Amino acid sequence: MPKGDTFSFTFDKSKVFPGTSRNVTVYVPKQYDGKTPACVYVNQDGMQWNAPAVFDKLIAEKSMPVTIAIGVTPGILKAANKDALPRFNRSPEYDGLGGDYARFLLDELLPEVETKMAAATARLSSRRVGTIGPLAAPSAVPTGCAPTATAASG
Repeated sequence: MPKGDTFSFTFDKSKVFPGTSRNVTVYVPKQYDGKTPACVYVNQDGMQWNAPAVFDKLIAEKSMPVTIAIGVTPGILKAANKDALPRFNRSPEYDGLGGDYARFLLDELLPEVETKMAAATARLSSRRVGTIGPLAAPSAVPTGCAPTATAASG
């Protein structure tokens, strides 16, 4: 079974959530060729639940389309002084009623992932070079990636 690659970086350039720093882990499946747009999965609270191994299996079985996974932790604000603790920005980011988190993902994080991914995939494998395509253009969803609604059986 082909095994995808992962890479991580710290993102601390947010204008939507200024002063925050967060960890980002990106999984790129071996089947991603850099030419065909891939689906994108964003997981809040980082890359969890052995997602790369699960994605490897499902993509290899063709039970899931080629999908790039992005695990992003909530922002952390540094402590104001040596006697204070850092402030975790999880609730303002995830629970906010406005569009700040969506703007953060679409305008800041996804373009940064795309830039970092181009550099990382060039280092990891010469056969996978290029951009993700729909990352920065959410209206351009690759075939097979659109969420579908299913009725609960009961």
